[in-house]
Amino acid sequence: MTAKPNGIILITPESFESLMMNHNGWCLQAFSDLCTIIIDEFHAFNEVVQTILQSKIHVIACLRVKTEYVLQEETNSKGKSVQVPKKVGLAPVMRDNIEYEFSTVLDVGMDHQCTPSKDRTGLFVGKTFQIDEGTGELIAGWLSGSQEPINHCTETENFIEMIHNAKCRGALGKIGLKIKESTLPESEKAVIRKVYQERSNSLA
Repeated sequence: MTAKPNGIILITPESFESLMMNHNGWCLQAFSDLCTIIIDEFHAFNEVVQTILQSKIHVIACLRVKTEYVLQEETNSKGKSVQVPKKVGLAPVMRDNIEYEFSTVLDVGMDHQCTPSKDRTGLFVGKTFQIDEGTGELIAGWLSGSQEPINHCTETENFIEMIHNAKCRGALGKIGLKIKESTLPESEKAVIRKVYQERSNSLA
């Protein structure tokens, strides 16, 4: 392994730091042809994200999630308007909107079944499945160009920009109608609706 490094290495951040400090010459040799990194945990958030976005490698990241709630306006039994917390799904324990930095986001449940909450590749839209070797092969095929890309990125980002620029709830409502009428996949609409709800709450 040390003489002819190849394959997959699973390592803790502390161990990697020790390698860099004590065996930096070997590290330069071992990682000279590195093409893919799977990130389990990192702390210098903004610096790491910017470095990843500017690099030429493909990155798979594992994000911890928590149950997410939003405040929704409802009318109570007395006819008064009140804010009621509603469960809307899972959110990564990360900087807000981190999912926009990824081409595909797969939400994995306790039963190991996963569904896409965002998928610019179009490979997993509307599917529920367990991640296995075939999943990696599909992604690798898309990255190499053998799988035809299905890119809804521009339209999705346009909607998100329109939502952020909305100055009142009336303008936001008109955008909501356009989102409903669009032909975007449901996974992309789900991403947009999350931003829509956050903007709606801020304008309340």
